[in-house]
Amino acid sequence: MASGDPKIGSVDAWSGEVIKSVKESGAVLYHAGPSFYSAIARVALNEAKVKWASRSMDLFKLEQYEDWFLRISPNGTVPVLVLPDRVISDSRDILNYAASLPTGASLRPSCPNAAAKVDRIVAAVYDFPVSDLTFSYLVKNGFPHKKLLKARLARMKQSNAPQLAKKIQSTEASLVLLDNPSSLYTSTLAKLEPLLDEIDSHLMYSNGPFIFGEFTLADVVVSVLVARLHWFPCAVKALDERNHFHSFWVRYSARLSFVSARVPHSPPAYNSLVGTIWGQRYTIVALAVLGGLVWRFANKPKM
Repeated sequence: MASGDPKIGSVDAWSGEVIKSVKESGAVLYHAGPSFYSAIARVALNEAKVKWASRSMDLFKLEQYEDWFLRISPNGTVPVLVLPDRVISDSRDILNYAASLPTGASLRPSCPNAAAKVDRIVAAVYDFPVSDLTFSYLVKNGFPHKKLLKARLARMKQSNAPQLAKKIQSTEASLVLLDNPSSLYTSTLAKLEPLLDEIDSHLMYSNGPFIFGEFTLADVVVSVLVARLHWFPCAVKALDERNHFHSFWVRYSARLSFVSARVPHSPPAYNSLVGTIWGQRYTIVALAVLGGLVWRFANKPKM
C-alpha cells in the first residue's frame, strides 16, 4: 500500500481486518463494498486465487478525493489494485491481470475466436450505463445520491486536479439527467433489453450453466451485473422473462469466489451527512404513529 494512507493499522470496515501495507500483504485492493466495478475486481481476483488485503473506501465521505489517494488513483476512482511493482487502477485491467496469472488462465479461452466472444460480452457489460440505472432508481426512490453527486462535484473542483476535468464534466451531465430520474430510469432499462437478449442466447446455445459453457471472464462481469439488476424490480422482471438466467444465477451466486466477494444483491441503506436512509422514512412514520398511540392511551380520560 502506498505511503500516506492514514488508516494503515486501523480496522478495515469491509473485511474487519487490520489494514496492511502492500509490503506486508503483497496485494492491496482499494475498493468500495457497493461499487459495481469494485465487485467485479473482487470476484475476478478471487477466481484467480489472488490473496489480497482489503482497503475499503468511504465514497460517501469522499475519501477517494483526498490528496493521498489521488496519488494512487489520479482520477479518484475505485477499484485500484496496488502490487509491490505496480498499480492497476481500472477494473478491466484488474480483470486482465487476473486472467494473465497461471491460476486465472482459464478465465480467458486460449482459442482466439472463443476469446473474442468473451471479450465481446465483457465490453457489452462495460458499455451498459449501470451508473445511470443505479442513480436514477435510487434518486427517484428518495436516496440522497443526487446530493452525493453534488458533493463529489464540489470536492473535485476544490482539488484543482487537471486530470479530473473529464470526470467533472461527466458528473455535471449526470446531474442534469437526474433532474428527471424516472425518465432516465426508463430509458436506461430499454438499453438493458438487447444486452440481456444477447447473454441469454449464449446461455441457451451453450446449454449453461455458464455463458460459453466453460467459466470465463464473461461470467465474472455478468454475475455482478445480475446481482446489481436485483436492486431493481423492473430489471428482475426482465431477468425472469429469460429462463436461462435463473440456472446461471443459482449456480454462480453460490460459487465461493462470488460469495466471498460479498456482491450486494440489494441497494445499501446509507446514512451519512449528505442524506438520510431511504427506509428511515418508514421507520420515522411507524415510530410517530406508535408514539401517538402511546400518548393517547396515557392521556385517555379515566372512567
